[in-house]
This record gives sequence, C-alpha cells and structure tokens, in this order.
Amino acid sequence: MSTHSRLSLDRPPFRLDTDRLDQYLTISPAVITDLLRAAALQPGDTVLEIGAGTGLITRAIAARAGATIATELDRRFEPYLQRLHRRNGVSVHWADFRFSAPERVTAVVANPPFGVTEHLVDWLTQLPHLRRVALIVGQRFARAATAPPGSTQYTRLSLHLQAAFTSQLCGSIPPTNFYPPTRACAAILTLQPAAASPLLHALDAAVATTAGIRLHKLLYDLHGRDLLRGSLPALQDRLRPHLHRRIQQLTNAELSLTAHALLAANDEEISK
Repeated sequence: MSTHSRLSLDRPPFRLDTDRLDQYLTISPAVITDLLRAAALQPGDTVLEIGAGTGLITRAIAARAGATIATELDRRFEPYLQRLHRRNGVSVHWADFRFSAPERVTAVVANPPFGVTEHLVDWLTQLPHLRRVALIVGQRFARAATAPPGSTQYTRLSLHLQAAFTSQLCGSIPPTNFYPPTRACAAILTLQPAAASPLLHALDAAVATTAGIRLHKLLYDLHGRDLLRGSLPALQDRLRPHLHRRIQQLTNAELSLTAHALLAANDEEISK
C-alpha cells in the first residue's frame, strides 16, 4: 500500500497552524453535505474553493459542478491534492485565492480561514458572473451578515455586506465537527449578489470615503437626489443626537440606528 493511499483525509499527520493560518478542517460528512446543499450548485458552475486542505470538500464540489478551482497555500497538503489535480474538472492552485480565480467563477464554496472572511466581501463583488456563495464562517461573522438594520448586532460589516448581497444563515456547526475542534460554534452562510436599497449603498459609500462627510450633509444629498422619499425634518429629528458627526465616527449602534431610520422613513412614506 502506498504512503498516499494511507493518508487520513480528516487527520493529517502534521500539526495544523490554528494561530497564523486559522487552519480548521471540516471533517463531518453531514456538514459537507449541508454546505453543498446550501450552495445549490449546477452542472455548468465553475466553483472556487478557498483553502482546500485535504480535499474533502473539493471532492464533494467536483461531483456536482462543471469545474472546480481549489486554492491552497500550505504545501503540506500537496500529497492530498495532487491526486485530485486535473481529474473530474479539478485544478489545484498553490496561491492566494484572490489571484487564482478567473472571471468565469460562478460560485464560491469553502471552509475558509475565519480570519479572511471579513476581507472577502470586496473581492466577491469583483466576480462578474458570481451567482451564489456558500461558506463556513464564524458565528460573529454570520450574525453580522444577517443582522437587520436597527438591531444590536448590526455593524459596519453588516452594512457593507448587505449593500451587495442577500444573506441566509443555514445552520450552526458544533466545534467537534472540525479538526482540531474550534473554540466556538461555526455556521453555514449563503450569499447571493443583489441590488440593495440605494440608501444603504449611499450610506456604505459614505462610510468608505476618505472625505469625512457629516451625517446631515448625507441626508441633504439623499434628499436632493430624490432618494429620500420620507420627510427630511422628521428624519433629522430621529437622528439629531449624532446629526453633525462624521459618518466614519459613528459607532456600530449609531450606524445601525441610522440605517434603520433611513429605510423606515422611506417605508413610512410608501405606506401613506
């Protein structure tokens, strides 16, 4: 029996880097099944996997998609992934995923290092043919991704992600479903590109700008562009405590209140 055939797909014979690389392998077949079900892949999909590891998820993707691009930085996984390369539509790239994904990618399915998930949003928006993303993420990221404006869990990440995607939480994953076990539960999260409210787009752009626009200036701008259909004076009254603050200086609680007030003002005007 060859050395390669004896390799364990869920317990590699080396210590994973849980500190610098956030390496936690998904070892539960049930979790992988749930992840692929959430991904809703189609035979013609070109799928990107971030952090292929031993290839457990790679194999599941390849059985459902037209092409699989598996990216991995840690060369210690080469004995596992080299036997998948150029088989069943799989190509393995030993590089950063941001430089390995061609424009034709239509789906992203992965258990990525939790440390990179917050940096994924901008990169995902640059994939012109992307239709669906299914990720295993930390609970904090999942809560922020799905938190509605006005809630205590709404953050800058919530605003930025929801300005480009709709998100859905598809279940919790206990720590023991990973090797080594994670410190806390994880979750399966799906994202789909979607056109958000122009108000959320404008607020997100104001947070990202270096100009330091103040909130009252943003409200006047939205009103002047006919994006704000509700009463401007009433909205100013709701947001008066931080009306003259720069957008970038708003706390998550203030940002949540602002996003909720903007959407509520328009909803109230529409319902009249």
